[in-house]
Amino acid sequence: MNGCDEVDTIRDAVEKALQKCDVCMAGNIISRERLLRAYSDFVLSTMEKEKHNVGMILHTGSACFDVLLIVCAALSNILYNQTATDDVIASLTPGDKVLYYSGKEKTRAQRYTFCGFVNSYDDPPSDKIGELILLDQGKNGKTYLMKKNWSGIVPYFGESASLDGKGIRKENGKRKEEPQIYLPEQSKATKAFNPSLKRIKKQG
Repeated sequence: MNGCDEVDTIRDAVEKALQKCDVCMAGNIISRERLLRAYSDFVLSTMEKEKHNVGMILHTGSACFDVLLIVCAALSNILYNQTATDDVIASLTPGDKVLYYSGKEKTRAQRYTFCGFVNSYDDPPSDKIGELILLDQGKNGKTYLMKKNWSGIVPYFGESASLDGKGIRKENGKRKEEPQIYLPEQSKATKAFNPSLKRIKKQG
């Protein structure tokens, strides 16, 4: 997610993210429980559609609720980030791995090596900003991008060395597995999880 566009408000974008992702704690999926879904809906209701709103929730009494609250807060902060495309591009160094998404229907992001900038197809790449960006995908060839397409580039921080789209979620729905949000285990949270889940199942 690269910020929030004019169509989706921050609230709508966070809601979509929670619908597409599983929130896990101590190796257990907690976001599908009915009570916790109702809680996340309540948290999202504190986000106004027209302006930033401040909500306060004290003493939830459940580590599960605390985890969902942290996830909602983290996602909203990420989406409120209005980092400009120019700043992202300026932070890249030739040799960096990046993801590029063309925006075409039924496609997904692909991994590339950022080679630098050129002003024509015959120029050698340079770290000085030019008219085109050169991306290399190894055996799959090279791609030249005009400025209007630069917004589809983001740094890649994963561990994969392959230059393709393997392991990256497709937009056409063919892959069954969903991305999951994992939070670090804490002894206190882990101990609180089991009784909290039992109470949720009884009420559900």
